[in-house]
Amino acid sequence: MSNIHSRETAKVYTFPMTADVVRRRMNAQMLADIAGQNLPKVEFGSGWYHSAAIEDEKSQGH
Repeated sequence: MSNIHSRETAKVYTFPMTADVVRRRMNAQMLADIAGQNLPKVEFGSGWYHSAAIEDEKSQGH
């Protein structure tokens, strides 16, 4: 007959979450929710029309 004894080597305590941890988890969940949506693709450009309007104003002497 064998005597096998198991011994607990550590006790893990759960600490309350800080506001920072809660915020990070909420942000991660919000990003996951947004990623799962079928959102339109948005293109960002240089605003060429704005630059063209400025150049047009300069060429007209205003």
